[in-house]
Amino acid sequence: MSPIRHRNQIMEADVGNREPSTTSRPARHADLSAAVLESLPDAVIACDADGVIVMSNRAARESLSAPEEAVAAEDWTGAWVTRDRAGIELTKEEQPLARALRGQEVRDVEVRVSRDGETQILSVAGGPLRGSDGETAGAMVFIQDVTRRVAADDHLRLHGEIAARIPAGVGLIRAADGEILHANGAWHRMLGYANGELPGRHLSAVTAPGAEAPVARAQAVTHALEQRGMWDGEIRNVRKDGTRFWCAATISTFEHPEQGPTWILAQTDISKEKAAEEALRLAEERFRKVFEEAPVGIALTGNDLRVTDTNEVLSEITGYSREDLVGKTLADITHRDDIGLDAALMAKVFNGEIPRYQSDRRFVTKQGDVIPVALNATCVRDAADRPRHCIVIVEPSTASPRA
Repeated sequence: MSPIRHRNQIMEADVGNREPSTTSRPARHADLSAAVLESLPDAVIACDADGVIVMSNRAARESLSAPEEAVAAEDWTGAWVTRDRAGIELTKEEQPLARALRGQEVRDVEVRVSRDGETQILSVAGGPLRGSDGETAGAMVFIQDVTRRVAADDHLRLHGEIAARIPAGVGLIRAADGEILHANGAWHRMLGYANGELPGRHLSAVTAPGAEAPVARAQAVTHALEQRGMWDGEIRNVRKDGTRFWCAATISTFEHPEQGPTWILAQTDISKEKAAEEALRLAEERFRKVFEEAPVGIALTGNDLRVTDTNEVLSEITGYSREDLVGKTLADITHRDDIGLDAALMAKVFNGEIPRYQSDRRFVTKQGDVIPVALNATCVRDAADRPRHCIVIVEPSTASPRA
């Protein structure tokens, strides 16, 4: 029998000889109070001045196994392991109900209770109950089970910590109007803003105008999100000081409960990579210009010595077009008596023993003419010093092939 139910029966006995219509207002008020306490969703527990639990509501009995009969509070809590937020085990005197009985006001004290292999996180508030004479007559505590809420908060904090430490710039963008809702520290630093300055700004404030109109870019992003759930590409951003730089960007979307469709934007600064690409492009342009306009014949060969590219002058010397020469070896157009003259030298170039070599030989043109040429060859190596291809320079010569 619960203490509340027991107390109600005592009240009913006190007024049992009265007519129902003459039930006192205090008795009806007590009945109502008891019913309210019993129906509260949070646990309520009270003890008398001796620390004996004399009242517990349904939530306390169901969620905390509070006793239905009078029992010492320390006997009830003794079956548990109770710790504070820092994980330190509480003594009997440190229990919230014991503190309230000593006259302390308990406010939002978080305790962790372990029993039967499970842990509950409880938020406790309460204080002493005083009689008409001002003396402590007992104590009462209100207890909320906040296990799920704390777990959710911990989960959010964990995700917040992860987002804060991601080296990429990450932002949440409201898809409806392009407003920045959130930006991590990396994105603030990348764009030259102090923490907290980006939220509230429009995405266009940090995106440099490009060849593609903003509306067209937004439509392309939206279409990709609808088709693949993701968009990725390169975006030219603008820092707070006006400087522009390139970022590799990825956008995905989710439905925010308050903001509606929301974009998750992740960006990585690729300025150095773009600068390296531009330098490589310019170098390739310079090489192509020299390659095409050089006054000598030039052939590029792979490690298998087959021609991969030639310039126009080599075609003029040999009579073969570029299409004719690509895929052949220079031995294919060398006079049969001169084949193999420089095989050992070529091997030394590929092995890195010598940087280049020169030799004289005779080519047989497409028309069948035999012409002497001077050949200079060198090997281009990669960063790991592996041979990538060979550059062969060919000039008409009057010298005879060496034996």
